[in-house]
Amino acid sequence: MTKTDGRNIGYACCAIIGFVISIISIICWVEYASNFEISEVQCYVNKVDIPQSLPNNTYEHMWEKCNCGKYCKAKTPVADIYVQLNGEGESIRTKYINKEKDNGYTIYDDKCPDGENIVNTINRFDEIQKYKVYLNTTRTCYEDNNGSVYLFYQEYDIILPAILTGILMFVIMCLFIIYCSGDETKKNTPEFLSNI
Repeated sequence: MTKTDGRNIGYACCAIIGFVISIISIICWVEYASNFEISEVQCYVNKVDIPQSLPNNTYEHMWEKCNCGKYCKAKTPVADIYVQLNGEGESIRTKYINKEKDNGYTIYDDKCPDGENIVNTINRFDEIQKYKVYLNTTRTCYEDNNGSVYLFYQEYDIILPAILTGILMFVIMCLFIIYCSGDETKKNTPEFLSNI
């Protein structure tokens, strides 16, 4: 294997690593930038939909399917919390937190390990009843530029994108060093040998 082959392998490895890190870094910076698109607003909770009883043959309102394991489906309670922003306009269904995807309800866990156990179902039913205390209260919510409203907000940290950007700079520096070391080899090689 010649020095040129080693240099080419170094280029290829650094380029692949740099490409992957740059994509991940861009995604992290975009997530971090979303911190600046969310503002605190006062919201009045005017409606809270929660299940009134355990599911049975005639009542399944505010109960949804959840995955409780391999070949297992169960029911889990869900909740919808509606607010008016600054006491004006129509009710808006809130999302629970900005880092979770919207599954169609404010509170919904689509995974429920041991969900076939009735004791766990009763415990989840009891837990979701606590959201009744939100009704007819004014609280701080978080609104983004798209009009989505969140009950809770978790700020994206700058540490991960900063570390990834530092690693990317290191990879670029390695590429530069490999490139420069190739030029040194050419300078030190006598002209009559470089033409062979």
